[in-house]
Amino acid sequence: MPLSVPAWARRPRTWRLAFLVAALGALAWAGATRPMLAGDAIEYHATLQALVGHGTPEVRSTDLFRLGTLFEAAGLCSASCAQEAGTVSAVAGKRFTAHFWAYPLSAVPARFVLHRLGGRECSSFQITNVLMALLALYAALFLSAAAWPRRLAFCALSALSPVLWYLTWPSAEVFTWSCVVAAIALAERRSFALAALCASVGAMQNPPVVFLAGLLVLRSLEERNPRRTAAAFACACVSQVPAAFDLWKFHSPSLLASLGAADVHLISAHRFWSLVGDLNQGMLPYVPGLVLLGSLGAALALVEAVRLRRWQPPMLVATIVVMILSCCVAPNWNAGAATMQRYAVWMVPLFAWLAVLHPPPRWHGAIWAGAIALQAAIAFSGSRQMFYLDHTPLARTVLRRAPFLYDPEPEIFVERLLHTERWSSPLLLPLAFTDGDRVTKVLVDPASVLRLPTHFRVAGAWFEGALRRHASESGLFYLNPPAGAVTVEPVDETAVP
Repeated sequence: MPLSVPAWARRPRTWRLAFLVAALGALAWAGATRPMLAGDAIEYHATLQALVGHGTPEVRSTDLFRLGTLFEAAGLCSASCAQEAGTVSAVAGKRFTAHFWAYPLSAVPARFVLHRLGGRECSSFQITNVLMALLALYAALFLSAAAWPRRLAFCALSALSPVLWYLTWPSAEVFTWSCVVAAIALAERRSFALAALCASVGAMQNPPVVFLAGLLVLRSLEERNPRRTAAAFACACVSQVPAAFDLWKFHSPSLLASLGAADVHLISAHRFWSLVGDLNQGMLPYVPGLVLLGSLGAALALVEAVRLRRWQPPMLVATIVVMILSCCVAPNWNAGAATMQRYAVWMVPLFAWLAVLHPPPRWHGAIWAGAIALQAAIAFSGSRQMFYLDHTPLARTVLRRAPFLYDPEPEIFVERLLHTERWSSPLLLPLAFTDGDRVTKVLVDPASVLRLPTHFRVAGAWFEGALRRHASESGLFYLNPPAGAVTVEPVDETAVP
């Protein structure tokens, strides 16, 4: 059943008026909400202070001193915490933060206005986040060439999501999300050069978005106009500004990679699934309808490609897959987040695009409405607070009752079990998740599995079978003992023959 829209709702003037009222309310909320420090906030604030102070991203001691004064005045932390901004020395001895400065540069206008008005300057990023999100949604609602039902569904699926939890984060998630939403809206208008430019700006802070810019350049070939394709290619090349800057200042095309913040050997199918379906920080628990609709849309896109011999649908699916795999290079997989992983925030609009481009063949209006209602309920019941050192209630329930259904990345399991960032430290295995006195899941390796009877009371028959089943394992792996097979009552080592 197609989604019917009343006549009054098809009038652009009605929607523009409603959008203006909502925008004013959102900006008032952003200005009144107390700022916070989360993610890479201190680094971004330090770069913003440098840009405001002397017009360059070079972070000087005077910038950190001024930043500390602002933090203390806003009640965020003591003045000394500004010194925690991680900086890297460039070739000429100047110091910069590890992350590129496009996002801090976008916050300069808000910082200038707040300074002139005597406002709270530490709110610059959250006001910038709200402004960018509003501009992106305006483009999706009023510049896209898609039919009104699809525009509305795309905006609702993209915006009524965990991106709301990151609006006050001084981190680049909303910045990148906005760039992706605007790029999709302009692509629907077939303004591929501007769309590629938006994607390229997003890629300056989150490099996997460069693949979206590449897709838009390929889409520009549909116009059969070499000038438009050349313009789209030139706009896509803007994404390489950070690489050029790093080559100039650090003699490396990627500062983050040279610092060990990216490792292609970490790419795996398990991490791919983790970003989409992890019960702690993946997309599935927080936008479940969208994940299912996006997956169905991917399947329908591939069927359409075979049936109609079109290359565009599989290219979009491939782009999303490659972008997710590119996120997997991050060594810190259990990073600070407002529950849902930060990389997943700007993947949401891509799943929404798939969902509306390739909807279910029947009843898609009702299905869209149900998915939007479900994730809106989840989004408004969530929190902007950082939560990443404990298992979520859903993950705990599954680990207690059906642990075989959830094998998280070991880093997620360990740090949330120990409630601390211990992944870089030597692990004291075996590590177990317990339900009362019952052990339901154990992380081990070939050496530590032999120590299991010295840490817990273990049923001999089950233990011998587990050793046989996992004899070929070479790295970390999980055991899921049945009820009563492993309990938390330790055995005295001197009593073990």
